[in-house]
Amino acid sequence: MKSDLTQGDITKHIRMIALPASVGYFFNTMFNVVDTYFGGKLGDDALAGLSASFPAFFIILAASFGIATATTALIANYHGKKDEETAKAYYTQGIFLGVVCGIVLSIIGLLLSRPLLELMNLPEGVIGFALDYLNTTFLGTTFFILVGILNSYLNAIGNTKLYRNLLISSFFLNIFFNPLFMYGWFGLPAMGISGVAFATVLVQIIESSFLIYYLRRKKVLVGSIFNFKANWGICKKIFIQAIPSSFNMMSVAVGAFIISFFIAKFGADAIAAYGVAIRIEQIALIPTIGLNIAALSIIGQNNGAKKFGRIQETIRKSIGLGFYALLLSAFVIVVLGKYIIAFFTPNGNISSIAMTYLYVSLFIFVAYVISFISGGALQGIKYPNRALWVGILRQIVLPLIIFSLVAYHTNFGLMGIWISILVINWIGAIISIIVAERSIAEKEEEFHLEHSRLV
Repeated sequence: MKSDLTQGDITKHIRMIALPASVGYFFNTMFNVVDTYFGGKLGDDALAGLSASFPAFFIILAASFGIATATTALIANYHGKKDEETAKAYYTQGIFLGVVCGIVLSIIGLLLSRPLLELMNLPEGVIGFALDYLNTTFLGTTFFILVGILNSYLNAIGNTKLYRNLLISSFFLNIFFNPLFMYGWFGLPAMGISGVAFATVLVQIIESSFLIYYLRRKKVLVGSIFNFKANWGICKKIFIQAIPSSFNMMSVAVGAFIISFFIAKFGADAIAAYGVAIRIEQIALIPTIGLNIAALSIIGQNNGAKKFGRIQETIRKSIGLGFYALLLSAFVIVVLGKYIIAFFTPNGNISSIAMTYLYVSLFIFVAYVISFISGGALQGIKYPNRALWVGILRQIVLPLIIFSLVAYHTNFGLMGIWISILVINWIGAIISIIVAERSIAEKEEEFHLEHSRLV
């Protein structure tokens, strides 16, 4: 299972990795859309509860993203150095680290779910639905994290097709599992919103099991679990790389919490509308996820091979391809947006609020592309701490300042919040690309200085 991304046409590599990844994450996003659809069948409070649970649920995603991207970046760098044995060592230790973090996060999540939700000033009925969803979800935290880490090896070598196929299969499983557990088909107890969460956890267990089976068959994972020995030196290196990535993603969760806090000022309909709108926005932004994975894999391998020209070329071409891909997404939102929203809720007020946000979000799309690609580049060159500081600025510092000013010192209402999101993301995008470009130049200069000393 080898793929050399340090040679050959960059655009071809990007398409080879990004297209299957984008298709896979389309179905992964539609997986979440299915959850939102069935949650909406239980009423507007249930829909608002799902939306309100998103920031807390993002904690799981942050941990998964952090360890998975750290492991991917380190494996890719060792692939670039042609050191397969070390790459596999980092992979197995990354899996171990993910399991430990999953257990810890399950405990923390179960303890802190209610306090976090109460901070958002939500109605008690909404909190009840959110808690039912989150408590079940946090029980399966380990499997959410494990799936991402198991897939990290495949991403590092540019193989995104297998995971694409797995995500497609999971989407169809979820369509069946959601009503099965929510309504209690075939004599099972009706679990309501908890059934939606249980269906998701069960799918993660199935995905983890399949990836373990496949990777053992391909001799990537070898030996018995009983003979495993933790290498704390490697774990420390993964953890150091993962912490900024996780906290960067965590800043997204905090940012979502901050947005939800200010939106809650405008009522439950506004919260539900934002929840529906960001589901649709996630679909529109799927190409950026594929491009982020491609950039991380290609840049990681070329950083290991010290081919800095190819790193710069990867960034430029990824952003260019992202711009064209998002033109199609914008067209879909303009033409079909209101019909997609109607799929989730018949509430006209919720639909109107969600559509207004989506129109504003059209002008944020390119900023998302720039931020995602720049973040992938900083991961690939092993400078995740710099991506973290940009993320904190974009997700926490600027929102707290700007939202407070708009919500409490102007009469702009919800439109003021939407415009604030646009401004914040563009500031973040500009800063992130500047930081990425300067970091690569710094890395290249360090290499040439070291090389000149050796000569």
